[in-house]
Amino acid sequence: MNIMIVEDSTAVYERLLAVFQDIAGFRLVGYADDAFDALDKWDKLKGSADHPDAVILDIKLVAGNGIGVLNYIKSRTPRTMVIMLTNHVTEQYRKLCGNADYFFDKSHAVVIEEANR
Repeated sequence: MNIMIVEDSTAVYERLLAVFQDIAGFRLVGYADDAFDALDKWDKLKGSADHPDAVILDIKLVAGNGIGVLNYIKSRTPRTMVIMLTNHVTEQYRKLCGNADYFFDKSHAVVIEEANR
């Protein structure tokens, strides 16, 4: 499974990378720390053998936001799994991320909501 990570926290990114490196069959194909770089990399990977099957996406980024990236990805490839990873777990943010497949609270490492299942 090809994975793209969009996360502006170096510590969180490094932890995710360490977790996925230990799981057979997972391959990191892209990384971005802001929305603009994420969209650029997504477009470059789209249609290639490295196209992400899943995107792990933070809501708040240093530039732009993950909600816009989520909507962009889902409008072009609805079957791509998008996992929102955030410290902002209010009902308002969950509603804004309604297209996401999963919504995780990264400060507690638990699933808050499983959408579309």
